[in-house]
Amino acid sequence: MQKIEIKFIDNKSVSGILGKQFLPMDETITVESNGNKQIYELSRVCCILFNGFIDEKFARKRPGEIVEDIVTINNDVYTVRALRQQSNNNIGIGFYAVPVDQELGIKLIFFSNKGVLKRAQNRKIGNILVEVGNASQDDVEAALKKQKALKESRLGEIISDKHQISQEMIENALENSYPEAKLIGDILIAAKLVTIEQVNDALEEQRSNKSKQLGSILVGNGIITEANLMVALALKFNMRFVNMRDVSFKPELLNIVSEDIIRKYNIFPVNVDGNKIIIATSNPADVSITDTLRFHTNMWVEMVVATLKQIEQCISKHCGDKKYIDFAIDEDEFAPDIDKCAVNFHQEEAYTAPIIRLSNKVVFDGIMSGASDIHLLPQPDGLKVSFRTNGLLRMYQNLDMKLHKSLITRFKIMSLMNIAEHRHPQDGRFQVKHENRKIELRVSCMPGNYGENIVMRILDKGKSNFSLGELGIDSSTVEKIRHIVRSVHGMMLVTGPTGSGKSTTLVSVLRELINEPKHLLSVEDPIEAEILGVNQIQVNEKIGFGFAKALRNVLRHDPDVIMVGEIRDPDTARIAVQAALTGHILISSLHTNQAAGAFSRLTDMGIEPYLISATLRGVMAQQLFPKLCPQCRKANKLQTEQLNFLTNYGINVQDPVAYTSTGCDECYNTGVSGRMMVYEFLEVTKEIQKMATEDVPEEMIQAEACKSGMRPMVTMAIEASQEGIISLDQAMTLLIR
Repeated sequence: MQKIEIKFIDNKSVSGILGKQFLPMDETITVESNGNKQIYELSRVCCILFNGFIDEKFARKRPGEIVEDIVTINNDVYTVRALRQQSNNNIGIGFYAVPVDQELGIKLIFFSNKGVLKRAQNRKIGNILVEVGNASQDDVEAALKKQKALKESRLGEIISDKHQISQEMIENALENSYPEAKLIGDILIAAKLVTIEQVNDALEEQRSNKSKQLGSILVGNGIITEANLMVALALKFNMRFVNMRDVSFKPELLNIVSEDIIRKYNIFPVNVDGNKIIIATSNPADVSITDTLRFHTNMWVEMVVATLKQIEQCISKHCGDKKYIDFAIDEDEFAPDIDKCAVNFHQEEAYTAPIIRLSNKVVFDGIMSGASDIHLLPQPDGLKVSFRTNGLLRMYQNLDMKLHKSLITRFKIMSLMNIAEHRHPQDGRFQVKHENRKIELRVSCMPGNYGENIVMRILDKGKSNFSLGELGIDSSTVEKIRHIVRSVHGMMLVTGPTGSGKSTTLVSVLRELINEPKHLLSVEDPIEAEILGVNQIQVNEKIGFGFAKALRNVLRHDPDVIMVGEIRDPDTARIAVQAALTGHILISSLHTNQAAGAFSRLTDMGIEPYLISATLRGVMAQQLFPKLCPQCRKANKLQTEQLNFLTNYGINVQDPVAYTSTGCDECYNTGVSGRMMVYEFLEVTKEIQKMATEDVPEEMIQAEACKSGMRPMVTMAIEASQEGIISLDQAMTLLIR
């Protein structure tokens, strides 16, 4: 039995045996005394004395240990061996230490950070003076002999008297005996990853926000990568840096280090070598992790440094599905009515725990990766699960085809589809709760050559809270939009292909008017972002409540500004134009590639040119392009084919360069980091009104708009490609009509 004594902050104490394994991460300790178990919070504890340590190997000195005098807030003093404290003494819950004098019966002590008043180095002055060169070893030995004879004199005083070493020199030697580890800023400067000015700027920012660390500020400002910072921290703390992508996972390691500890400390076991286990961490400053692991595993622990992103990926991949269990459909909002579904053997299979966890995991990982769509496509070699992130489709997992029917059935049940229907397409939706916000998934199921496939569109209603400026729209264009939507009547359209962010732009325009005394109303399918202060109406085509019918009725509700999610048909277009003519501001979207294309599209829907001329005030065409990862992007010489292509379209590039990104850890080897919106805003001038009335071709309207000051979308894209924001190949797609 492990005998312990707990000393509390209030100077009280309790003795007994350890009731269960002690893990500081639990923030409690269980003590058994006289057959009764009592649990104590570590927040009350000053220190814990272990009188019978588990294994004698813990008595061996660890690398980096020093001898210290630990003074508790109860004024008890313990001379111990402990890993040297870092600049932030409050890291972790506490730390372990081994008493120097083992004859006292105390084999190990756990000190709570709250219970420690002072930590002072306890080193022999003679050794320090030899190290700094103020005395020789012979001098120290001679002084020790004299001290034994005198018994009352201190060694430092004897050396000072005999060798004329001043007391100030001794104090300096003591002060510098353990110089602080090299500053992280100095390491990064020496590696030429940052400049002195950048470090000084980050330090200035740190002064205003003391909770932020220097390295985190440099990473957050895009000056260095997380990997750069981790390498620097590894140098600072004399640890190895490892790339987790090069590590072969060994399942038996999870039997040594529990999943709870892995998740609690964000660590991951890398390897085991005899009685030594190697653990990856992104927080090398927290020495309590090493102590906890050593105590928990009964093994020698070597900590190595890796990026937090890679460690989290390993945890997600290898530590089971615990975090996905509670991530499920919002049954209060969308509860499947099983009676309406034809029951077959797949339904029972689809309700088994593994399938539920797998479906939750697919949805959870899709949301966490920032995907806009989740694709499940059956193929001869397996069920391919892919995420569309930043406009690009990337493989997520290739599952066994044995899971296909059960997983598809599970998603059909969640989406209120008929699970007995396999020949016709079906549409549905369900909702999940994540981080206190609701996320809706629109599900489409389609029969295919190898079975049914599913695509789920993720509509995160909590992530559409952008202002027009945050979308990347310049200030002059923002002012033009504000002028239009604050007018008495008129219509503004946002155009672009599917997935170009039109709905987000429309929502941002509405947000500009929330605080004004106007009745704001929207008609959407579906409601993609909840906007407080706006009367939002969702259409339902299945019951005959479409855009045209909804728009016809909302005009009776005295709105000032109306947003129509999309003008899809002639009826909706006609009513929208009538609304814009009769004292309303109407904003909506169309599917055209250029801003000038809105005129011909409305004409094709049967709207008379003179009505278009009288109502349309502005058109913004936009597209979203993947941004190149700034960490792995590199400049290449412009190829002859690219240069000839641009020249044929009359585009002269001042600096003939084409940026590419090959992929790295920061971008998950995709080469992409976010998306950029490129746009053009056509303001309807009197000349363009006249041209619209005459129903001239859109090329002439586009040319007139450019003449009036509109910057074409292709020009913006080419400029962005020359700055390395997007690739030139992506920009050139705008030239192909």
